[in-house]
Amino acid sequence: MTRISNLLCSWRQLALVLAGALLLQACAGKHIPVPADALLDQREQQLMRLEHWSFKGKLGVKAPGESASIYITWDQQKQDYVISLQGPLGQGSAKVLGSNSGATLEQDGEHYQSDDVETLVFQQFGWQLPVHQLKYWLRALPSPASADRRQLMRDEQGLLLSQQQAGWRMEYSQYHWVGEQALPGKIKAESSSLGVRLILVINQWQLGAKTLGANQ
Repeated sequence: MTRISNLLCSWRQLALVLAGALLLQACAGKHIPVPADALLDQREQQLMRLEHWSFKGKLGVKAPGESASIYITWDQQKQDYVISLQGPLGQGSAKVLGSNSGATLEQDGEHYQSDDVETLVFQQFGWQLPVHQLKYWLRALPSPASADRRQLMRDEQGLLLSQQQAGWRMEYSQYHWVGEQALPGKIKAESSSLGVRLILVINQWQLGAKTLGANQ
């Protein structure tokens, strides 16, 4: 049984019941839509320079032999990050702490380390996920780590609607206005070669410095 199965097994039945509602839930009414006259020509450059950001949301996962819905919090400060995962009603949790020097997975009182976060995720979860690119893709940015920048589609304001990189296709919707920036409220990502499909509904974005991993 994979490490992700150990994380999910105690609440999988409840997760499957709630998954449809979680994935279809619209962003909260507090979100501010992107103004029609917003100046977005420098959006990508500004977000690339942003060193501190975080979000909270719900992640739907469908992979070979796996299907679940997970609460996720991602805190990014420069090259350091904390990714917290938790099952419905607080059942089952894991935390990934990473930096340029490596990554650590904390789960069930145990710690697992690797020099490379993608290797760690594969060893413990059994998933080949492009973690290095995710910090760009989550903000609806093409990753500079990949020379493959195909099928970039934008709306009339220049906001990214979809892109394909490193064997993954991402779709973006429900943009809202956060600290004078346009950020996606819903992201779909799929790798047909891996058979993995992710749907992320973001309930809260925060831009600017905060204590890394606080309030988890």
